[in-house]
Amino acid sequence: MLSDVLVFWKSASSASTNRLADSPANKRKSKMHPLNRAKAFIKYSPSSQEIISPETNVQADGRRHKRDINTFRRFFKIRGVSKIDLTDSDEQKTSQEAHEQQLDQDEEDEDQYSDDGEPNDEDEDDRRDFKAIRAITRKEVKEFVLETLHADSEQDSRTCHVTKRKEGSFHHVVFVHTKIGDQLEQQYVLKIPAHGTIEHWEEGDGFMLRNEAVLMQHIRHHTHCPVPEVVAFDDDTHNALGVPFILMKEMPGKLALDLWAGKPFRDVQSNERYDLANDSSPELEQKRFHFLASLAQAMGHLQTLKFKKIGMHIFDKPEDEVPKKFGPVWRWHTTSCMQQLHPVGPFSSEGFYFHYGTHQAWHPSMIEDLEPDSYGALVYKGVQAILSQILYSTPFATPAPPPATVDDEGQPMVHKNFVLRHDDLNLQNIRVDDEGNVTGIIDWGGCHAVPRCVGFASLPLFLRGDWLDDQTQCAMMWSLNRYRSIFADAMKEACQTDDGSLSDAQYTNKSAMYQALLAVFFDGETCLQFVAKVLNEIVDFRRVNAEQLCAQLGKGWPAAEKVLAEKIAELMAPEVQEWRSFHKQY
Repeated sequence: MLSDVLVFWKSASSASTNRLADSPANKRKSKMHPLNRAKAFIKYSPSSQEIISPETNVQADGRRHKRDINTFRRFFKIRGVSKIDLTDSDEQKTSQEAHEQQLDQDEEDEDQYSDDGEPNDEDEDDRRDFKAIRAITRKEVKEFVLETLHADSEQDSRTCHVTKRKEGSFHHVVFVHTKIGDQLEQQYVLKIPAHGTIEHWEEGDGFMLRNEAVLMQHIRHHTHCPVPEVVAFDDDTHNALGVPFILMKEMPGKLALDLWAGKPFRDVQSNERYDLANDSSPELEQKRFHFLASLAQAMGHLQTLKFKKIGMHIFDKPEDEVPKKFGPVWRWHTTSCMQQLHPVGPFSSEGFYFHYGTHQAWHPSMIEDLEPDSYGALVYKGVQAILSQILYSTPFATPAPPPATVDDEGQPMVHKNFVLRHDDLNLQNIRVDDEGNVTGIIDWGGCHAVPRCVGFASLPLFLRGDWLDDQTQCAMMWSLNRYRSIFADAMKEACQTDDGSLSDAQYTNKSAMYQALLAVFFDGETCLQFVAKVLNEIVDFRRVNAEQLCAQLGKGWPAAEKVLAEKIAELMAPEVQEWRSFHKQY
């Protein structure tokens, strides 16, 4: 229940040394906090709404905020218990701890760390510190989870076990389960940001983690979309582990990546991947079809959540239907590079949103050192002209608002609803059962309100890799359209409206193209390459050299501009198709 969600609050405690600050892996000097601090666990209630969504007061310049180091280390100090009080208990548990330490040692081989997420020491914007996070011992994790979940009186009958530790590019994840005696009680996932150390964690990071946790609670309360149940979270380093975290119940099922491959993906050799992507058995193909339909159904549940602005939603309470206000999305990396932490938004219309994106991706400063008639400057102008034509087309163009309609900040406001967008809807972030039914969707970090054409009804990332610069394909290019059609038909079925009006499923078939433009604006994708792919979709321009065409447009070419405007408008227009039942076809 939402009322049982535990939220961490900063209050008073006795001093000791922060474990992470003392860690040899961290190699940082620790200092004593000027105030005694403690940790209390507060049941979520209307009176604690500031705990969920306090004002961030973050600085927009992206500067690093150094935090005071947490001053306690062991859990008995949190509860006010002395070392003497624990002497007898510690002696009784000596043999059990020795046994658990041996179990931990046996389990170390299960830890799955990848070089993919290793930080670049030469990049000052790469704030990840996996070594410091890995230095948190299994014993500390187990004690912390029990302390978080249960009162002192309930802990004696329970044990906690770490089953494995994994890492993605930006997170360290610990899988744990609790037992009562020999009986499995519950499985949990502890998610820790890779940059969640005292030196690197900033207010904007805390804002994003806090709203990720609250959003998952909000989705669970208002929809049937299968998201993790948040048990507890802390948006800063002032806790016994010394790191921000989200503690969730583990979702059932296995990775969709394993289902798609037909076997555990870790067992797939690199030279097998293309064969598996293309040569699937009829049984596996049917499971893939069923999975795509189930995923569309799961994402379709988000259609009931609508927002008045583009950006990060800030709720007073997760069960509230509408957010109290909107804030920026704080970003510090793309798929290709690291950046200083900076805010994006919020925006009151698609026009402001896409104008900002264009400015970020294709700024005049790129050619300020070039002669106006140089080849590079002409290409820049030509690309700019094509981008403008794309943004003037449906679904990107926004109707002009009435002059008197403005928001609280004096900006023109269009009365439209925006929807949620999962930032990384890929196979590794979806869980399924053996038949392909979606049992969970994870990793909601960065999820925020966006224009409808790039929202929840979009194709998942694994079905639009051909529109991106560097994406491993889960299917051959000749199979992608088939899978896309299956997903699009299932999305139409999931989003049927009672009055027959168009739903967001009208955007699904072409969403790979829409999302590619978004990736150019906000995720470091190559602008010229995107333009080349758009031209390749237009029959009359399919064999044209995109760079040379842009250079000619940069000189001024009214005839070509007129034809392109018509063709681009036709290409970008949402595809309205007659609804077909997925189940009748497959």
